[in-house]
Amino acid sequence: MFFAPWLRWAPRDWISRRSWSLGRAGLAAAALLGSALTAGCGASEPQDLTVHWLLADGRSCIDAAVVIVMVSAEGGAESASPSSASVRCPAAPGATTQFVIPGVFPGARLRGSGLSASNSVLYRGETTVPNPALPTLDLVLYFTGGQ
Repeated sequence: MFFAPWLRWAPRDWISRRSWSLGRAGLAAAALLGSALTAGCGASEPQDLTVHWLLADGRSCIDAAVVIVMVSAEGGAESASPSSASVRCPAAPGATTQFVIPGVFPGARLRGSGLSASNSVLYRGETTVPNPALPTLDLVLYFTGGQ
């Protein structure tokens, strides 16, 4: 027990009420601190994401017989429906291989596929959008052999 001479002359009823009010004040302070710490942890807003994609084996679209590249973003914080985009594969080697997917949430899963002229999936790849989301993200597509 600690030494507090002023408590010797205080009525017992006053001590019990005082300790109760300090308990409530401590609880309120803890709640305030907790809400301040979690204020930045809310759901992030969706943003447009620029995806740079490439074929893992280094081939051009013509050499790999890829005609269309499709990327969809599924999941993430509060996402109701998947966002997706597709682009024709560039004919020229070394051409820009990027496009923008609108409304992507942090934590979303990006799934990409390279399709042939007969809509067979020749290449696949996936990655997760980090939190906080970056404005650009690389997506590597790996050869699947049409399966």
